[in-house]
Amino acid sequence: ALARVGADLLPGILKTARLGYDGKGQIRVKTPEDLAAAWAALGHAPCLLEKMLPLAFEISVIVARRADGEVVNLPVQHNLHRDGVLAVTRVPAPGVSAALSEQARGLIERFRVKAGGPQAMAQSLSGGNLQKFIVGREIEARPQLLIVSQPTWGVDVGAAAQIRGEILALRDAGCAVLVVSEELDELFEICDRLHVIAKGRLSPSLERAQASIERIGEWMSGLWPDAAHEEVGHAQA
Repeated sequence: ALARVGADLLPGILKTARLGYDGKGQIRVKTPEDLAAAWAALGHAPCLLEKMLPLAFEISVIVARRADGEVVNLPVQHNLHRDGVLAVTRVPAPGVSAALSEQARGLIERFRVKAGGPQAMAQSLSGGNLQKFIVGREIEARPQLLIVSQPTWGVDVGAAAQIRGEILALRDAGCAVLVVSEELDELFEICDRLHVIAKGRLSPSLERAQASIERIGEWMSGLWPDAAHEEVGHAQA
């Protein structure tokens, strides 16, 4: 196993897979010979080799599962290392830029997200508010291509109308938008062309002006032009 360790992983710190953390169960190695000796000193226990990197700092989140199954976490932590070993941890992590904080605040206001401010954890948001924030964040980035699935899932009527309006504005600004949705009314409102996926196959493209609820319903059963002939051919084969 040691023969497969590349020189690009050295110098590094060999840590035992269990309880090897910050000075405990770990040995610094610089050469393949050091690595072999360190593994022997650790009793050939399962280990991992961590390359030493010149980190300015490290960001981490501690997550734990309680006895009742609930997942809880501490705020984001800012870790400083000295000589490869954790020296100082600051909670919550400082240095979140004013620009990022202002961007989050703007998204909360623009998309009417109910949150405890720009520093709120995503897991503290309800499903609908998290949906509004995520969709809003992607729209705010002004992409050239946006692929979105169920964009108005879980949001109220007013928020759904706003999200659809923002998607249309992106389209009008030149962004290519692909929407995947089970809401036919939504698709008829915001799409220029429609496709249906049924039985693992993709239908021909259909202009919105030529589409109807009845026609799309037929296509959802796989019954678009030439599909019936295709199925007959497979049956005869």
